[in-house]
Amino acid sequence: MTETQTPCTAVSDADIFFPETTEQLALAQALCAQCPIAASCLDQALALGVTDGVWGGQLFERGRPVTDKRPPGRPRRAATAA
Repeated sequence: MTETQTPCTAVSDADIFFPETTEQLALAQALCAQCPIAASCLDQALALGVTDGVWGGQLFERGRPVTDKRPPGRPRRAATAA
């Protein structure tokens, strides 16, 4: 598989890599898990300082890696206690 044949290039809607739901995130990460260049994709994203999206299977929001995406709704309790 060449770089032009990676799973992400076969997706008709690139918005899947900027997920709004946990289901979209799971789909994007599943595609990245099949990708032979996922590690270099993540390395490039880190080097370029990307702020949002799924890169090499890792979700970034506001420039930070996110380990789990919460569904829309109430904010975390710690966020409201301030």
